[in-house]
Amino acid sequence: MSLISRAIDTGRLANAYLLTGSNHEDKVELALEIACVLNCLNTESDTKSQNGTFCLISHGPDTVSYCQNCRLISQERHPQAYLQLLSLDPTKPNSKIPVEKARELAFELSKTSPFFRVIWIANAAQDIFHRPAANSLLKTIEEPKNRCIFLLAARSKELVLPTITSRSQEIPLVQKQASMVLSNQGNLPYQSESYQKWSKMPFFQWAKKRHPHSFETARQEALEVSNLLYNAMTKPDDDQDEDIDPLNQLITLELSIIGSSAVGDPYLSQYLSDLLKLSQSLRTRLQRHVSQKASLDNFFIEWLNLRTQVSGILA
Repeated sequence: MSLISRAIDTGRLANAYLLTGSNHEDKVELALEIACVLNCLNTESDTKSQNGTFCLISHGPDTVSYCQNCRLISQERHPQAYLQLLSLDPTKPNSKIPVEKARELAFELSKTSPFFRVIWIANAAQDIFHRPAANSLLKTIEEPKNRCIFLLAARSKELVLPTITSRSQEIPLVQKQASMVLSNQGNLPYQSESYQKWSKMPFFQWAKKRHPHSFETARQEALEVSNLLYNAMTKPDDDQDEDIDPLNQLITLELSIIGSSAVGDPYLSQYLSDLLKLSQSLRTRLQRHVSQKASLDNFFIEWLNLRTQVSGILA
């Protein structure tokens, strides 16, 4: 089950989501998908019950076959369903979002609309989405008068103003994960043979265990996965699948275990965010040619420590 699909199905969407992680394209893709799902005309005409899905899932990249709303949204041209709050000059890294634009948006959102409006803020870091602009939208984010949802993007939560993060539900994204977030199929990317093998290992059975076991046992389980990941990462180039990142597979596997629970649980959401940061830190260490095996072992022990904060499983 995905992180957001159940919230949409049950009508429990938060007013604002903060998408964190390093892959900007994934965040844009997710924002467009959410806007399409919330405004797909096929669902209104009960086509969803006949085809079992939405335009973007039924037709994939074939936007010609999309309904009018989904087609305009996918082209980022829908005048009401997909609204972007951009900096004055997006080509300049330090260009701020104008306060006037934020006020205009707040006024626009006070009007009624037949569409479920998705507001996309591509860079919510406080040096871009600065305090005056953010303050203009705080009341709208906290108590929207009409149907709307804010989607904000940043590399990390720490870069965003606390007044914004306190009103947002953080959703950490790993690379190539966004296109699957809204899928109701229950399938995740990277369903490789190694993915299936890892999913059955004791380290990834933690959510199914009913009784605590010793930290030393959990540590051995973590180091077992570390050894397998080390072997996968050090295979000869000819034996590696360049389209599959073994570390991403493991993070994706953990996402599948947490599932949609993270949407309504700030502790689980924070756990996923911290895990993503931990994996990015590991990549940095590996790029600096620090000992791979030692770095991987340390990563899994830190991962285990993170997990103890959200689970009563480990003693």
